[in-house]
Amino acid sequence: MMDFCSYLEMLPNDALAHMRKNDVYKVLDGYVAWMLKDKFAPNSLRNRLSAVKQFLAINDFELDNAKMRVKVDLPRYHAVTTDRVPTQEELRSVLTHTDVRGKALVTMLASSGMRVGEFLTLRVKDVDKLDLSSIKDEDFQKMVREKLLGAMANNGSRQKVIHTGEVERYIQHGWEYVASLSDDRAILKLPF
Repeated sequence: MMDFCSYLEMLPNDALAHMRKNDVYKVLDGYVAWMLKDKFAPNSLRNRLSAVKQFLAINDFELDNAKMRVKVDLPRYHAVTTDRVPTQEELRSVLTHTDVRGKALVTMLASSGMRVGEFLTLRVKDVDKLDLSSIKDEDFQKMVREKLLGAMANNGSRQKVIHTGEVERYIQHGWEYVASLSDDRAILKLPF
């Protein structure tokens, strides 16, 4: 609501009076354009517009959804996120401020390249019974990665692990680069 008042450069009561005198839909369309100019993400923009609509409804404004769709030009919805590999310093910081369970999650995600959803589908039976004290960290990470690669290849995942020589071809077909693995492989994802 503060953004809306900032856009109008008015206090809430003055904004209500302004809305009663003017075409509500034009004012809301101008507000959307103002937020787009300030580079609000589409989801944030819709959330803020929803708050303004609720404020107007509480103050006895009746907005017609059909008119809103026609008169207020909303951007198409798309997620605005960027996947990237965390730095060692970021990982170190997270690991020093979390419990043992969190450390297991972060370590597994960081070493395997899998997403949280893939991690949550893992079960104890997915990892062979091993004497972990006799395995080097690198070997354990490689083993986990190989187990997961088979699961990722067959689960309809939007992520794919490929040889680095194939990255350019996949990018040309709409895939996005996520991260490189230590064994000349890369993680790619579909953008939708």
